[in-house]
Amino acid sequence: METAGQLPGATEEAMGLERGPAMSAPCDRKHCNGHIAVRIDGNRAYFEYTFEGEYVRRKVPLAELTSFLTHKERPDANLGAKGLAISFERFVAEHFLPKDARRRQKDNTFKRTKEVAKALNQHFGSKDLHRIDKEAWDDYQELRADGALGRKCSPGGIRKEYVTFRAALNYAVELKFIQANPFAGIRPSKLGLFDDNRCDIWFTIDELGRIFLWIPEEHRDLFEFRMWTGARPEEAARFGAANINWEAGTIWIETIKKKRRQGSGLRKRVLIIKSLGPKFEALLRRLKPHPVTGLMFARPDTGQPYSEAHLVGVFQAAVKKAGVVKRKLPRPYDLCGTFAVHRAMAGVSFRQLQAELGHDTLTSIKNYLDEARHFTAKSSIFFGVDVTAGWRE
Repeated sequence: METAGQLPGATEEAMGLERGPAMSAPCDRKHCNGHIAVRIDGNRAYFEYTFEGEYVRRKVPLAELTSFLTHKERPDANLGAKGLAISFERFVAEHFLPKDARRRQKDNTFKRTKEVAKALNQHFGSKDLHRIDKEAWDDYQELRADGALGRKCSPGGIRKEYVTFRAALNYAVELKFIQANPFAGIRPSKLGLFDDNRCDIWFTIDELGRIFLWIPEEHRDLFEFRMWTGARPEEAARFGAANINWEAGTIWIETIKKKRRQGSGLRKRVLIIKSLGPKFEALLRRLKPHPVTGLMFARPDTGQPYSEAHLVGVFQAAVKKAGVVKRKLPRPYDLCGTFAVHRAMAGVSFRQLQAELGHDTLTSIKNYLDEARHFTAKSSIFFGVDVTAGWRE
């Protein structure tokens, strides 16, 4: 079926019609001089016309054409183009990440976002923005995890891609290319995407009690020390008698932790003994340094620290026997996260927790606080302890 005539209010800009190459000869068709020929085929309408010597042809979904002509905006209508769909790849290239986007983002952030967008374009590139839904993302997530779109990607990597993907759709809403973001309010964790920093892996008082029942006596003090202080593997390995200042009532832990801008270097974390509670103080007093190396947690024969691989095996064996299950098999390193969450439960401030952990960035601290807000102080191993004793902002 073919009809000819002018459509009221259907301007070239409003209909999203694309200009084609100019005709080499004047058009002698009946639909020239501003008239439009419409051919309906299935659920699409095909437009043809010539204007000022240029031939124009465009196909538009009938649902979107009807939505525009009747002034009824459906949830999946493309509001920015009024019926002209725009692909995800084109939107990212022309609007979300054009060259001038560097002004809105730091250079490193811009480069990382470009790389993530390149991966997303493998699956979403040709899809129309307003037709992207949760099912499309589920397909992408499965393909990405299986390695069907290049190399396999970890949940942490897919999580970063999802954050960028959701940000792009939020920007599309802001520019009115789509009416709503189908992923608004859906956190990565709801899709099974957790950050590689393991902030969500920590232990409750009950879980700690069960785990410590299965830890051999020779390693129990070491793991308790890491639980009470949040010491990382290399930090606990270096801890010795010289790290305790009984007169000042403090301990200091040296740590080599990369700084984002200053590079890496030796730093000290100072912890106030009183703020960690009487159980920790009792632990400190019963520790005996090695007579040769002065280290508190060393092999009796050599005086050198235990290898972390050995300690991981001991700890994970105890976790399995205790029946503690997490999304990933726990490691001794997760005692650091346990310390942070329990300190947050007990009421330490953001700045105090940041100083006690030695973090430069704020993201991890926020994650620990988010985990702790679901619990009361009674759930903390520091309950009843003056956790702010001696602390100064």
